[in-house]
Amino acid sequence: MPFRLAITIAGAVSLGSFEAGVLFEIFDALAQHNRASPPESKICVDVLTGASAGGMTAAVAAQSLLYSSRAIAEPYNNAFYSAWVAGVDIDGLLPRDSGEPANQSVLSSNFVWGLAENFLLGRYTQEVSPPPVRHPALPPSGAIRLGLALSNLTGVDYQRPQLSGGTFNYTRFQDQVEFLLDGTTDRKDSWNPVAHAAVACGAFPFAFRPRDLIREIADFKSPFLAPWPSSPRAFTYTDGGVFQNQPLGLAKNLVDLIDQHQDTDTRSYLFVSPSPLNSTAGTIREATANFKALIDALLNAVYNQAGFQDWIAAESVNAAVDVLNLRASQLSDLFKRGVLQVGPMRTVLDPLLSQFKPSESDLLKARTQLHEQFSSEFEELSSSLGPTTAEVWIDSVLLLELAAELHEKDEMYIYSITADSRDLAGAGLFSFLGFLDRGFREHDYDLGREKAQSFLTRLKQISRGKLPELAYLPKPHHPIQPTPVGGFTPAMIAEEKREDLYHALSEAADNLLEEEGLNWIERKGVEALYLNGKIKKMLGL
Repeated sequence: MPFRLAITIAGAVSLGSFEAGVLFEIFDALAQHNRASPPESKICVDVLTGASAGGMTAAVAAQSLLYSSRAIAEPYNNAFYSAWVAGVDIDGLLPRDSGEPANQSVLSSNFVWGLAENFLLGRYTQEVSPPPVRHPALPPSGAIRLGLALSNLTGVDYQRPQLSGGTFNYTRFQDQVEFLLDGTTDRKDSWNPVAHAAVACGAFPFAFRPRDLIREIADFKSPFLAPWPSSPRAFTYTDGGVFQNQPLGLAKNLVDLIDQHQDTDTRSYLFVSPSPLNSTAGTIREATANFKALIDALLNAVYNQAGFQDWIAAESVNAAVDVLNLRASQLSDLFKRGVLQVGPMRTVLDPLLSQFKPSESDLLKARTQLHEQFSSEFEELSSSLGPTTAEVWIDSVLLLELAAELHEKDEMYIYSITADSRDLAGAGLFSFLGFLDRGFREHDYDLGREKAQSFLTRLKQISRGKLPELAYLPKPHHPIQPTPVGGFTPAMIAEEKREDLYHALSEAADNLLEEEGLNWIERKGVEALYLNGKIKKMLGL
């Protein structure tokens, strides 16, 4: 069986150029390695998830792996580079089409849809689509599960029964969409929903207008879903990074559909993000908690708590699994020392296991999973004390696993490729700065390649056997400009582009104030006193 890799790509705005460089390097390395390796040493990518810019990149990656591997073969002529470095620029983003309302977005959403049409649907504009060319990193099944994080502005209603009668009702706004893609989905009608979902996933609030998607009730698996008046229904979506900027949990759910909690020793996760996982702790204190400080602190708390909740869940499970492994080892030792005996333990285990009401097939599946997970420990105990003792030990571990609600929860071995935000040219203006200058995007793309090359060359030292040593020779990248003493600033970008963005932001602010009911004189007063000066300062004008 080959090694399996699930890749999660975080939201990044213009720093999608950094992630583009990382993704090119990863897939180039896997292509080289797999062509030179026997089947059992290959590394396959079978799950891709993303939020915001990362969701759009994940969709492009999925199609390239499945049908057009040549599209990601050259360092500076590939789908990632073409989309994020050459394709997206302020000159294309600023001019809204005549049909785009000025009070719905600062930038052109139609331009972004044009990119999706090019990179996800362009393959199907020909009368006959070109024959598929599989990437060497495609798994033997020939299938990829793609998951995109979304923020559902409409909301989905759920109901839970209460012991006292009635239901507890709530609305969930964090959402996601999943696709199973393979050789049978190389059609426009299969990829049109992917393209629409990818654009919705990246619809950064205010920069791009929200997007409607049609969903079927079958898309939502929860038994607590409130009844729908009819299916399908339209929901309105914005950037997935609002609630789930690092959708590792989505990746784990898709992995479970493939692995069925088996062969976890050959499963790894790769997290790609331009932002390091640093502290975002605030500095607010009671004495300084005025209205503005409180609003800033709340926005920081809500946004950042939502952004890394999947990391919290993954690390919580990992910590619990570590404790279970320790208890399993301690139980084995107690059997070896004669403290625990087979007969009394069997008498206790059977009624306790029955309390969890497992079926015979569930018990068999759970025992098989533990046999695989603890194969070396089982063999050691079986050879020293006999197979009966080893089986009782397996059931003892199963009881602990069920009691701790860890059954069908696996440790996630997560690698990450990130950067220091000070070294990223496009990190300013809330990561929109890269859209103003192609040189900034070129820099960040090459920085992504450099970070990925560094990661790949030391993979053997950090993988703990989860991945093999790579047969891989990095291709050269362009020289990377050292980070200036004061960092990369808007002042380094042509003033004309900054002026254009200033006028667009001022127009958006004016539209917002008009919607709030202010007349022209009031709007211009507020803008002169509070907004225009701040916008100009932010842009270095």
